[in-house]
Amino acid sequence: MYMINIEKVDCIEDAKICDELLTNLIQSEREFNNNIKSDYVVKDFFEKIYNNDNNVIFCAKIDKEIVGYIYCRLDYDCNGPMLYQEALIDGLYVKGEYRRRGIASNLIAHAKKWVEDKKIKNLYINVLEQNRDAMNLYYKNGFENFERKLKLGEKSANT
Repeated sequence: MYMINIEKVDCIEDAKICDELLTNLIQSEREFNNNIKSDYVVKDFFEKIYNNDNNVIFCAKIDKEIVGYIYCRLDYDCNGPMLYQEALIDGLYVKGEYRRRGIASNLIAHAKKWVEDKKIKNLYINVLEQNRDAMNLYYKNGFENFERKLKLGEKSANT
């Protein structure tokens, strides 16, 4: 049996590893979105924001190895100042061999607690509708349908 530790990312080394996991997340979404470039690599994203109070990155560690992360940020009204009424889970990834062990739900619980501590009213997640595993995970963790974003279909775009 292994012990899972969920920790707030508080050093640049862990932030770099989370950048690698974000790359893995984006590449895995190519299955659902063919606009993602196969050679896309995230560099210096989490390194620049891990110590900003408007963001939080939690990582799941097993024997000091980071096996997953969740990134949550305060969201704002693009027409005005920060409202701090909403937060967005803007990335969640667990390495394939560690999935279906409760790690993602544990990470979500930490993000929910962070949002609650910040006295934020709403927590959102953007997820590709075709990604049924992710959809089911979020439903299981209390998320519900709220908004639907539509894109112009490829056949319609080419006519």
